Amino acid sequence: MIVISKYICNALNAGPKAKVDVEKIMKEEFDATIKTFAYTEKQEETKLKSMLLKAKKLIFSMNNIKKQELTMIQVPFSNELYLTKKAQNKIALIHDLDGLRKQEDELNKKEMEFLKTCKWIIAHNRKMKEYLVTQGIEEEKIFVLELFDYLCKEKKEQTSKEKQKVVKTIAYAGNLVSDKSPFLYQLDEKNMNFELELYGKGITKDINEKMKYKGSFKPEELPNKIDSDLGLVWDGNYDESDEKKTFKNYTRYNNPHKLSCYIASGIPVIVWAKSAVAEFVEKENIGYTIHSIYDINQLNFEDYTTKKENVERLMEQVRNGFYTKRVVKEILLQEKIK
Repeated sequence: MIVISKYICNALNAGPKAKVDVEKIMKEEFDATIKTFAYTEKQEETKLKSMLLKAKKLIFSMNNIKKQELTMIQVPFSNELYLTKKAQNKIALIHDLDGLRKQEDELNKKEMEFLKTCKWIIAHNRKMKEYLVTQGIEEEKIFVLELFDYLCKEKKEQTSKEKQKVVKTIAYAGNLVSDKSPFLYQLDEKNMNFELELYGKGITKDINEKMKYKGSFKPEELPNKIDSDLGLVWDGNYDESDEKKTFKNYTRYNNPHKLSCYIASGIPVIVWAKSAVAEFVEKENIGYTIHSIYDINQLNFEDYTTKKENVERLMEQVRNGFYTKRVVKEILLQEKIK
């Protein structure tokens, strides 16, 4: 099997973390051949990127890729590349559906046309699978990942379960700029009975007394750096006023990678009640669902210890690639049956 990926390399950017983890899992567990288009942010902004990709494209096209060989393509990917067209038995592992995320019909149409050429598709969750079916994708070839893995080498020390935990702090990790996380700049600290601890890029100082900046870390180190009681998965405005718009609407279908990060950190989560991951959170009993950030003020944390124990069980799974291994084995089983 071959795994093809494309991503920007940046030590403090969590963007490529999920794709890099897939490469590691596929290499170690399935002895896959890894082929990566990797470039830096500086190359992204200059003509050097274009030259680099052209050079790598030439190298790739010279390789003798067997048409019948299973080829996993981590999507989004430049679908115009010769290699993706040459491979016949393609597995599309979806990281993002940019057309859906950006609400651009033409881009969405292009992505769906590409997915229709794939033999197998790995979707994030049941909601994304249902969406793909409405776009004309055959249901039989769609598998559900359920949760992205989050590989971590070092083991995080857990707090004693015998101690009574008073829930006070909530982590929010990700892009902290106002365009991506506007809710952070909309909240009034006087109406917050909790503290947000912020991890990521976009700011370098506290926003107010209730929102403390904790720093930016390498993605593989972040789960061990988070010392909060809960992790928040949220996009867009603080309420549901933008529920049909880009960022919040997209969470109806995708699995935000920060969810996996919090689980790898061993902490329960808080998610939007209408998001796709709310179903997983409720099924596994690992957190709480809300409609507005201010709903956190009314949450009852009496069952916090139970939820934390459930998260710690999943923590070992996401840190060791359980979900990726499982879905790939399901596909390989179907390959044998066919």
